[in-house]
Amino acid sequence: MNHKRWNQRGIVLKMELTGALFLYAAASHATVQTMSVDVNGFRNVLADPGFETLNGNEPSKSTGPWFTSGEREDGQLRVSANRSYTGRQSVVFANYWERGAVVQNLGIQVNPSKHYRFSVMMRLDEPTADTSLTNTPALHATIYTSPAEDGIYTYRKGFFWNMTASPGGGWEKVAGTINGADLSAYSGEYIQVRIIKASEKATHRIFIDNASVTESDSAEAPQTVARYLVGGNVVYSKDEGPDWVEKNKVDVLKRAGLSNLRYPGGHVVSFWDWEFPYHSAYANFWDPAYIASLTESKKAELMAENEHRLLLDQYLDLCRETGAAPVIGINLFQGYRYDRDQDSIDKAVRLVDYVKDQIDGPRYYYLDNEVGHQPTQNNHVPIDDYIPLIPDYSTAIKAADPLGKIVVNIMGRVRVEDIIRDVGDHVDLIDHHWYYNNRTYGQFWLEDWRVDGGRSDRARNLDSFNQWIETYNKPHIKVGLLEWNIGPSEGEEGSTPGNVFYQGLVQADMLMFMIGYNVEMASIWPLTWDSNFRNLIDGPAHNVSPTVHIHRAFSKAAGGTILNLTEPDTGEQLKSLAVKSADEAFIDLYFLNKSTEVIELDLELPVPVVETLVMTFAQGASSNEVNVTEQHYAEDFGVLGVSLDDTSFTHIRCRISDSPTSYELFADDFETAIDAGNVASAPYPVGSWHHQGTEAWQTEGSAASVDIGELNGVAGQELRLGWGYDEVVALYSTPTPIHTSQSYTFCGRWEIGNVVDEPRGFIAGIAEFSADDGSLVQRLTSDSLVFGNTNAPAIGEKGTFEVTLSSAELAAAGTAPGNRIGVFFHHNNGDDQLYGDSNSLRNDVYYIDNVSLEVSGAITLLDQWMVSNKVANALADSDGDGVNNQNEYWFGGNPTIDDAITILPRSGTEGSWFEYVYRRRSDYKIQGLNYTVETTTNLISNDWNSNGIINEGFGSVESETDSVTNRISTDEQPEQFIRLRVR
Repeated sequence: MNHKRWNQRGIVLKMELTGALFLYAAASHATVQTMSVDVNGFRNVLADPGFETLNGNEPSKSTGPWFTSGEREDGQLRVSANRSYTGRQSVVFANYWERGAVVQNLGIQVNPSKHYRFSVMMRLDEPTADTSLTNTPALHATIYTSPAEDGIYTYRKGFFWNMTASPGGGWEKVAGTINGADLSAYSGEYIQVRIIKASEKATHRIFIDNASVTESDSAEAPQTVARYLVGGNVVYSKDEGPDWVEKNKVDVLKRAGLSNLRYPGGHVVSFWDWEFPYHSAYANFWDPAYIASLTESKKAELMAENEHRLLLDQYLDLCRETGAAPVIGINLFQGYRYDRDQDSIDKAVRLVDYVKDQIDGPRYYYLDNEVGHQPTQNNHVPIDDYIPLIPDYSTAIKAADPLGKIVVNIMGRVRVEDIIRDVGDHVDLIDHHWYYNNRTYGQFWLEDWRVDGGRSDRARNLDSFNQWIETYNKPHIKVGLLEWNIGPSEGEEGSTPGNVFYQGLVQADMLMFMIGYNVEMASIWPLTWDSNFRNLIDGPAHNVSPTVHIHRAFSKAAGGTILNLTEPDTGEQLKSLAVKSADEAFIDLYFLNKSTEVIELDLELPVPVVETLVMTFAQGASSNEVNVTEQHYAEDFGVLGVSLDDTSFTHIRCRISDSPTSYELFADDFETAIDAGNVASAPYPVGSWHHQGTEAWQTEGSAASVDIGELNGVAGQELRLGWGYDEVVALYSTPTPIHTSQSYTFCGRWEIGNVVDEPRGFIAGIAEFSADDGSLVQRLTSDSLVFGNTNAPAIGEKGTFEVTLSSAELAAAGTAPGNRIGVFFHHNNGDDQLYGDSNSLRNDVYYIDNVSLEVSGAITLLDQWMVSNKVANALADSDGDGVNNQNEYWFGGNPTIDDAITILPRSGTEGSWFEYVYRRRSDYKIQGLNYTVETTTNLISNDWNSNGIINEGFGSVESETDSVTNRISTDEQPEQFIRLRVR
């Protein structure tokens, strides 16, 4: 097993590396602690989980692992090549009218001590034009069992019933768990799973992809991380609508992975008039005296004064564009204060009617904010008056929007019990607010935080809420934290002044706490405000906080399953978390080192991984600076050696082999990017932008031709291509090997910075780079992919670019095994000749921002092994020793040297025994390999079996290879044939 150790201290994000990507030895001499991740039940026991082997044919018992049940004669279960979550295709229940099922026999037996978890990605699309079809498309997932693997299967239990998704809303995961103890009457019987289209006369077709069934040895059902844990508050009176487009704030929310957005904000909801959102932020708009003052000219004045606010339509656009669930405020306070409760309910219903027609998917409505906070100042509804209003508002809102969820929020915890007990049937989410502080409200002592392991006050509150939910039998009620953050931390009374570094660490601590307490939804306060370190985006300057990396890290856990992680005793100063991602493709590991010492870990991860990404959030050069580092490794580690910087947060993302998924391989917002400049000869840098010049082609004739900096008036850096004359090429190679089974997409934003004589636009593309010296080997995408405006460009004009390279195109390009994937920009100078040497012509200038390279498709460990050994084609014999590459892999060989005599099975006789010895990978179980020795007495019958074969045991012959000895008696059958099957 490989054992690698690294240390992130001092490594700059997207740093320049020459040649290979090196792992750094730890500087600390601290004792190495050992941790291990419990991944029992991790492997998907389904065959063909991505429905990739159907090849467009109707599944049946004879054609593949999936077959159909209850289908019409013309068949309704088909494959769709134009709808897939990952891979080439998905399955579609194409018939709107009928029910049907896709079925698989798993070949595993019921074990009462296990849990069984089923999940599948679901999408509703292609609505019918038949208005008589009105039923919501839904899925069931069930277990059937049979005493015999090929026998008659009988229904036993359902994973879930009537699960649906948002029409037109993209792919959503649906999942359920069954306790093996509930199947104890069928112990030992074989398991079959069915994915059933439950509804007749459905309004949409149902697409499914990426199914998973896992067995878990856990004594309890695995806990799932909530989908809406990483969200934010948008304050309509602070956020300016045009900024979300002009300042590219949407990209920030996407990059942060925010899954919910609360609007119009906190206390402002009690004064928000959604039908005329131009009042002063805290105006009592139903005050009779105020109403009398609202002449048409006054309204016009207010509209002009507040026209830049983020209005409801812009907020809904924001939700659609980011995919965030809307959490929309309902103003109770104005109706309560002026005895117009019914008018207030009617106004709320109009809002709900407006929203539900524009947003698919979950919709949450929060009934005012921090009730009981300042009742004596007449600024909030008193709690005693608020509780009786909940049923009236909830009933009216749910009549208008049956899918709507009701959120309530009061100050303190005591009266929450009354809400759950008395009006709990009308409530879906209890909202609690939490601003972290210690000793004194609003202040922060760093030394206290280091040893604050339990956060006892918050734990007591959440324990009480969950206990009341159980006591009063209201399991539908969940708990959320729709305002949370570190407190203002102004440094009073000798406390520690707040800064972005401490903010990020406290946020990581709070999020790990929320996951442990199964919090359903959380929204950071605020996204944007006046200048303050607690913002995600500064209001005045629009600077993006480094804490975006904290949110992004935890957004990966959404919908995932928590894994057991053994944790060394560090006196509560090391917080850790392990999560299997929702798409079953990653293990995400989170470490918060609250101590003043480096903590070194040997992390045992007993599953094969093909890539590892490490992000560290640590102290920068000064107390107010943050050093965010990212490192990417494309290999499998048996043991991960991790050095956790003192007072730091680390997120490690390990990609599992054979996992079909889409994810971001590389992204750059240019905030910390560097440009290595013109590099004339090898080696060329990995992980930084550079330009590959030659004597024949004088690229970048001026040092100002390519630049990374603040260029276009928007705070934050961009990449500039050109300065008006030169032809320029900007290159970026990743440390990741090319896999021809994968597809890649390169995308980003552009803005025109200058317009001169020749509107040339720019070429964007994907390229192959040498693994030996980082040089550009070939462009894998066409030079005809030109972006920008080449007709009538204008300074400040904006747009996006996107380039896709399919796996088929990549395979046809003939890339060398082991070479790396990367990207490039090429900006011509206007001489109609690529790689021309003239700098006399003048061309337009482009600013590039928010670029990413996304990858989709599975990598098997065999693929990874071949890439690492720089060989191609599993069935080829790359070294000419008579053993193909796949067999070299199975037997622990080297595909580049003649080692057949060493690795192939050998046999001999000893008395009346025949001895057969073969080599086997020592990690064969976690790689899903099965080595089976079989015999037969003749080759005509093809009757192979393992009867009478004695396994004598095994021993290690190399670090990753064992030698296995088998014996077969020749007393009864002196002549036998023997074979080894690996699958």
